[in-house]
Amino acid sequence: MHDFGKGKGIYLSSFQVNLANTRMLYQLIRCAGGEGLTGDYMTDNLNCECAYYPGSNKLVVINNSDTVQTTSIPTPQGLQTVTLDAYDTLVMEL
Repeated sequence: MHDFGKGKGIYLSSFQVNLANTRMLYQLIRCAGGEGLTGDYMTDNLNCECAYYPGSNKLVVINNSDTVQTTSIPTPQGLQTVTLDAYDTLVMEL
């Protein structure tokens, strides 16, 4: 990673798409954008993802795996921990 203009240039040799590498790429993008490696609305489980919609104060959590998963998501309202069935989606109000 090197400074480049107003941002950063990041070179990844032999990048392969899988859950762990995709999370690493997301964290690198956050880091390059000055957001740091962790933050609000980032699940702690690679099999889950989430999105927050501030206009409706809704948090959507998705289990992308074929097994039950538990994940925790830091939010300004506190840590939200949910358990989802295989391929389940939960919409919750914060």
